[in-house]
This record gives sequence, C-alpha cells and structure tokens, in this order.
Amino acid sequence: MKTIVFCHRTGVGEHDIDEEEFEFEDDATEEEINKEFADWAWERVMDDFTWYEKRVEG
Repeated sequence: MKTIVFCHRTGVGEHDIDEEEFEFEDDATEEEINKEFADWAWERVMDDFTWYEKRVEG
C-alpha cells in the first residue's frame, strides 16, 4: 500500500491547509489516483460553488 496526501489550500497562510490521506494499492495508476483526487476535490468545491440559469423577464 502507498499513502497519497490530497491537499487543499483554503487561504494564504501556511496553516490554512486541509489535508487528507488516502491509501492506494502499490500498483495503483496515476489515472486511478487522479480520478479519486477529482472526486475528492469536486466534493469540496460543490459545498461552496453552484451554477444557475439567469432568467430574463420580458
């Protein structure tokens, strides 16, 4: 097993960092790790961001 640390800088200071460790099999590919990272990042982003269609009246 290998441990990969995902990191999210939440501010400008060195203490404004959230990290989470993930365990992967030794033969995990970069593609597998990137997919897990993308899922992790999107979960965090979706809490703060959204989109909507602007309705124009008239």
